[in-house]
Amino acid sequence: MLNSLLRQRVPIAVGGMLPGPADEVDMLIANAVLEGPYIALSWSGPEQWTLREIDSSIAEWQPVPDAQSMANVSFDPRSLKRSG
Repeated sequence: MLNSLLRQRVPIAVGGMLPGPADEVDMLIANAVLEGPYIALSWSGPEQWTLREIDSSIAEWQPVPDAQSMANVSFDPRSLKRSG
């Protein structure tokens, strides 16, 4: 399911002071369980967020003026189906 989210370019949150979802994605990519790149979302101030695409060549946060240019902002979480 997480691979599906990465392929659909759904932003993954950065954890701040504690490990967060993006840290887990980094670990899974490093262990070859998932494949990158992925979109990371970080809070940068009141009602302000910063996006960046994470891959092996990105080292700094880059401001993105329009989230739609990078991320899937119309993702519907109900579209995820769990196989059981």
